[in-house]
Amino acid sequence: NGIDLDGFTSGLQNVAADDYVGNAKLIDRSKRLNDIYLGKTNSNADTYCLLHGDYYPGSFLSNDKTGVKIIDPEFAFRGPPEFDLGVFVAHCCFCGISLEEIDKALASYARLFDRKLALAFAGIELIRRLLGVAQLPLPGDTTLAMKEEWLKQGKEWLINWN
Repeated sequence: NGIDLDGFTSGLQNVAADDYVGNAKLIDRSKRLNDIYLGKTNSNADTYCLLHGDYYPGSFLSNDKTGVKIIDPEFAFRGPPEFDLGVFVAHCCFCGISLEEIDKALASYARLFDRKLALAFAGIELIRRLLGVAQLPLPGDTTLAMKEEWLKQGKEWLINWN
């Protein structure tokens, strides 16, 4: 993608080159997720619903009087619920929420959904936000090792889907 990843975190360029860039299995899974995202694959079309499309903490507002409000609906679209759930799960990881707590949150979701598909979307979001053009403003003490762990988790979720 032409981004100097070492400009964000020293050593990240090598991590990307060694394990992610050109990885045929990741590319295949990414293309399949893209087809689902774009609606080219309608295997679960009966579960589609209105999605936020950018469901991450930057789109959440909270205060004591009104509680949590979700803003910025300009990316909303009809699609698989697993997309918003996956983006949410990825950002839970970035916020340091344990996998056990994430599993509890997913278990409380009221609609039927494909857990593995949601985790695959989470995996691609982790990878995209760390290696792509949509870099997150992560805290200054975020280390290469932390990013490698998130990337490893994302890769695992993506590879283990289907």
